[in-house]
Formats: sequence, C-alpha cells, structure tokens
Amino acid sequence: MMRSITISSVLLSSLLTLVSCSSNKVPVQNLPEPDNHLPIWGDGEERKQEYMDVTRINPEQPSALGIVYYSATPPEGDVVATPAFAQGRIGFTIYDKSGQKIPVIQSAGHYYIKGLIGQRYTIFFQNISNRGYEVLVTADGIDSITGSEGKYSNAGYILFPGSSMTIRGFREARNDYKPFFFNEKDSPYIKDSNQGSAANIGVIGFAIFELATPKVNPQEKPKAFPGQTNMFRLDK
Repeated sequence: MMRSITISSVLLSSLLTLVSCSSNKVPVQNLPEPDNHLPIWGDGEERKQEYMDVTRINPEQPSALGIVYYSATPPEGDVVATPAFAQGRIGFTIYDKSGQKIPVIQSAGHYYIKGLIGQRYTIFFQNISNRGYEVLVTADGIDSITGSEGKYSNAGYILFPGSSMTIRGFREARNDYKPFFFNEKDSPYIKDSNQGSAANIGVIGFAIFELATPKVNPQEKPKAFPGQTNMFRLDK
C-alpha cells in the first residue's frame, strides 16, 4: 500500500535526516489541496512541502488502537499521567483551550476524560521510538482529515521517528481547520457532515499504523575515551 504524502519542513533534525537521504524527493511549491486518500502532515504550519512515499506494514490492521470517551461526569478510576500506545512508543495527551493537560481516567479497561460541552481541545502525539507511524484520528466518529465516517482505509497523519505533532481540529484546507470541541447530540459539525451520527458523540479515537520507513538510530553519547576498546572494572 504505497502512497505519496506531503510533509512539513518544520520537523525535527531526525526527520530532516530521514528525508534528505532519499534522492527522489523534489521540493514543490503551490501544491493543490491535499487528496483525502493520501496521508498528510497536518498541523496548520506547512510552509515548504516535499513528497515522500510511505507504506504501512499492515494496511488493514493497526498496530495500536486508542479510544477515549468524554463526558461531563466520567466514571471514577485511576488517573493515567500519559497514556502510551504501540508498546509504549507513542505518547498521547489531550489539552484544553488553555493548554492544560486534561487528566485521563482508566476505569474497567477503558479511557475517559472530563469534557465540558463547548470546550475546545487539541490532541498531541509524541513518537519516542525510531520507527515511523501513520495516525488516523477521529472525533465523534468523524475522520479529522476527510470529514467523513472514520475507517482504517482513510488517510492519516505521519508521525516520524522521534517527532511529535498537535492536531487541532478537522482539516478543511492545507492551512485551515475547524477546531475540536466537546459536543452534544445536536453538534453543528455533525449536522454539517454527510456521514456524522449523533450516536457517536462522546468519543475520540485513533488508529496507529507502523510504517515500513527507515529506522533512525538513536544518537550515540560522546565518548570520553574513544580509543579505548577493552573494558575492565576498577577493582580488577
């Protein structure tokens, strides 16, 4: 499942190294609106764009699936400081409109947060691994890129090794988005969507697919004695 995507130039140095090692990356300006079937980098900060080919290791089955339910009165449970997915490689945080972390509660095997109706929120992902991932995000059952019903075959955001990203809302154009809000059953966005359903109000979801991209080796620490090859203990 090979696709071409657009990525941002405002990535970390590890990403820049990853992109520059391929000879067929051609900078492009004045790109058309993104095709909803192609994975994209989406943070509302795109400036210079490049194309890159990526492939999901398993196109049909995500490496990890996250579901967080929200309501004004979530159940009691244990607060999870920073939920991690994909064997701990992907950290996940939800922030309110003031930039404060919204506590995630784990109860009976499910995640919950307190979401007041009309409150704006953003979703933050951090990749602490040397692997690349594609992340599909839905809010109230609606895909954050296509604006249609969420499904695994949709395009996702690309989370490169050692990088992070913030998703602020439903993508409407390359540099424009409609903010995420905690909604109620008569949500205006649901009404405007052809495939939205009031039955899905109250849930945030994301599917994480590992990509068959080159892995980035962790940066080695500087050596105090680079010429020393044999190892020994001081008490020997």
